[in-house]
Amino acid sequence: MSDHLLPEARYRPSPNRSGALVGPRFVVVHYTAGASAEGAVAWLTNPDGPGKPSAHLVIGRDGALWQLVPFDRVAHHAGQSRWAGLSGLNRHSIGIELVNLGPLTAREDDGFADAYGRLVPAAGIVRAAHRHGGPRRPWQAYPPAQLDALERVLTILRRRYPTLEDVVGHDDIAPGRKIDPGPAFPMDRFKALFRHADFVSDVKGTACR
Repeated sequence: MSDHLLPEARYRPSPNRSGALVGPRFVVVHYTAGASAEGAVAWLTNPDGPGKPSAHLVIGRDGALWQLVPFDRVAHHAGQSRWAGLSGLNRHSIGIELVNLGPLTAREDDGFADAYGRLVPAAGIVRAAHRHGGPRRPWQAYPPAQLDALERVLTILRRRYPTLEDVVGHDDIAPGRKIDPGPAFPMDRFKALFRHADFVSDVKGTACR
């Protein structure tokens, strides 16, 4: 990975980046709060967006990958954040956005709506309360293709960047401010990857170029 890019990802360079990212310690998982990867990529590559947000990767619901920032540059994904004695996690982490609507609203007709009032199919809904508090509510589930793609990406990243220690959620590093990736995301599955001694050698898919 001489240029710190995933060859299987579509590269859409975002201008919203800072200096060098050296020795990243964490992968931070987010949801996009939107319905499409294309919309998320457009938002995260917009130089005029509020706060000029970005992420290293966007993973679509079908598992397709977009890379917006090389892994050796700082992306603007964490905001005000703190974890493991560190503050400002942008300087210490790789940020991955998963296309997901997040929390939904139950409608009187037994359907569901997103934050913009748009109807969401009832299939793939998880009812749960966030561990940081709040009511039990419906959340959009993460499909298997997307989660499998994330597992492949984490395997590749851990092999290429041995300084990586763990995967965390945006809600871990900014509690009270952020709730993503939320209770529908199976965080334990991905934390377990970092605990396995053979994690680095168990590579599925394409390595970085």
